[in-house]
Amino acid sequence: MPGNKIRVYEIGVPVKAVVYANTHPLLAPGPDGEEMFWTSYFSNTGCELIGYNYKTDRLIKKDLPACGGFGMTAGKDGSIYIGGVCPGNIFCYNPFTENLFTIEVSGSEGQYIWDLDTTDDGRVWGACYPQRLIMYDPQEHRVSDFGKLCPESVYMRSICTDEKGRVWCGLGVPARLFVYEPETGRKLDVLPEEYHNSSFVYSIISSGKYVLAYVSFNNIVLVYDISSFQIIHTIGPVEGETGWLTVPYGDENTAYLYTVPSGHLYECDISSGRLQILAENLGQPACVSRSLVHGLMDQKYFCYDLQKRVMLKTRILTESRNGMNIQALCAGPDGNIYGSTYINQHIFCYDVAKRKMTDLGKVIRSSGQVDINGICCGRDGKIYMGSYPYAVISCYDPAKPWHPGQDRHSNPREFGPIGKGQYRVRGIVQAGDGSVYIGTIPDYLSGPCGALTRFDPVSGHKDVWTDLLPGGGATALVAGQRYVYASGGGEMIVVEPESGKELHREKLGVVSMVYDTHTDNVIGNTEEEYFVFNSRQMRIINRGRLSYKPLTAMTCTIEGKIYGINEHSIFVVAPDTGRAERIIDEGGQFLAADREGNLYFARGPRLYICEL
Repeated sequence: MPGNKIRVYEIGVPVKAVVYANTHPLLAPGPDGEEMFWTSYFSNTGCELIGYNYKTDRLIKKDLPACGGFGMTAGKDGSIYIGGVCPGNIFCYNPFTENLFTIEVSGSEGQYIWDLDTTDDGRVWGACYPQRLIMYDPQEHRVSDFGKLCPESVYMRSICTDEKGRVWCGLGVPARLFVYEPETGRKLDVLPEEYHNSSFVYSIISSGKYVLAYVSFNNIVLVYDISSFQIIHTIGPVEGETGWLTVPYGDENTAYLYTVPSGHLYECDISSGRLQILAENLGQPACVSRSLVHGLMDQKYFCYDLQKRVMLKTRILTESRNGMNIQALCAGPDGNIYGSTYINQHIFCYDVAKRKMTDLGKVIRSSGQVDINGICCGRDGKIYMGSYPYAVISCYDPAKPWHPGQDRHSNPREFGPIGKGQYRVRGIVQAGDGSVYIGTIPDYLSGPCGALTRFDPVSGHKDVWTDLLPGGGATALVAGQRYVYASGGGEMIVVEPESGKELHREKLGVVSMVYDTHTDNVIGNTEEEYFVFNSRQMRIINRGRLSYKPLTAMTCTIEGKIYGINEHSIFVVAPDTGRAERIIDEGGQFLAADREGNLYFARGPRLYICEL
């Protein structure tokens, strides 16, 4: 039992990487009239508008009063409009006067403005979450709200205006594509019914007489003739890629697209639908102008010359003000603490002996994150991870140099998505036989149910089971010396790892649990009670009502002491009874222990230590 020497203090912010995915960078004049690359980003702790001239190395930064800037468009007077994220206001920056002001949008709290575009008359149109269409008239300095175009869809994710002045709106969950005529108020859903159960229509661009729209998770681009609203071509998926995104810098018969997650850039002859690959592995190509590609790779801006096939410039533009929220924690095989952060796909290491924090970098190619409870220390000396989106499996060996990729020599190594519509990871463990078990759930209509997956990291083989638990998905997982314990849908099952055979089932909706090697017990809690399950007897040997809020994370030290945490406090847990005793009123999220028995937890973007 810990004494009176308990001390909690902040270690720091592990990762300050920002997120450029979902932003819509553009090329527009800067203060001196020269073309600049303009972008914003997302961060839990605030964002900026950034302008950069690769020729002169001039960098402009303007703080935005929001967590992110997604939609971007250039006004007819040269102003730059940015759609905010939490709050969802519109921000207008005049690069010639360097004046930035906020355009208030009603109901902006908690709102995203996903996309913006400008019609020839100078009006700025916005696509919002929750779903609605808005318009800002700079002549009248007034925002108009046109509300929902479709009662079923939750998101308006993308927007573009065609040469006839109509507004094309891509909706999601479920997918729809509406064309809105500002002069008449007429709206028309032009998405064929066969795609009405899809997830989103987004990444819409207008090129002359055509509009291109991407449909996920069908992974195709629909090419429309704007006069007839007929689909004249479809651009299908590329093997090994999960989708397409468009680049809004083509001409009347040329469009640019790139694959996700690899970032291979293609040119499309729209009239014929013919594709030609221009460059590979460009991350997030954003603008194509005069044979130059401007874009973003993780934290770096780049300018790539398509004719010379050389990178002309790369540069880190900024870092987050106060970091990104921590998403997961685990103790590594080297005794250090590892974790992930929100939506930037980075992981970090805290060296316990040196008291040094390191942002290791981006784990896999796609945007997203190593998901909630999606990181674990394997029995083979590696760290296994599951990432959102597409439930992508990867592993990292801390004993080897950092060299991310997809082949067997990579570190971390990206194994690819689980498949079967799985999207978010909710637990990952390595069993005694070396197999890795992953609990996943669908999202955004990616699939009908969750799954429990057994993955062989040697062969890459996956067994994806969608019928073992109610709803399919496991949302809490631990591995013991002999068995895997998985909970989801109000039930817990005991699985024999090698065969995947279910050995036992309990009505038990687990919030968190931990395996104790000293007693062969699984100790955990539901929303209402604590419990102890003994694997030898295959039954719950003790349970009781909680007198505190459920522990959202639990961990076991090498000495066999068990601890848990909720948002208010840290607890020590008795391994034989499962009862928890509060040891300090310092709470947070996630929990890991070092070899000295000290505990590590998170509050937002910050890592804390509890010295015992």
